[in-house]
Amino acid sequence: MNEIRSQYELDWTEWPADLGAPYSDVDASGFYDPTIDVPGVPYAAQTIWFVANDQDPALTQFLYGTNPVGIEYQATIWNTRIVLASIISSLESTSLLINRRIRFSNNF
Repeated sequence: MNEIRSQYELDWTEWPADLGAPYSDVDASGFYDPTIDVPGVPYAAQTIWFVANDQDPALTQFLYGTNPVGIEYQATIWNTRIVLASIISSLESTSLLINRRIRFSNNF
């Protein structure tokens, strides 16, 4: 049980809000503060957030034989529970694609 609590505390304090992970900005500061703010989707029982991108040329050249194009994918998956006459649980998700390309060219 202590191992689970330690991991929970680590996840809370190291929540990647600076990378785009959702959180409740309780103090309205615009920045994640683990001593005040709450990580995850508001009112969710649990939130999973991850990011994937093609920023590492060594990996994209090995896997696809090409340079990175600057695409980033962010996914948020969460579970909500509504307690009325019975417990209703639902799994919801959002996805976000971001163009992280640094250089733009007008040469077509």
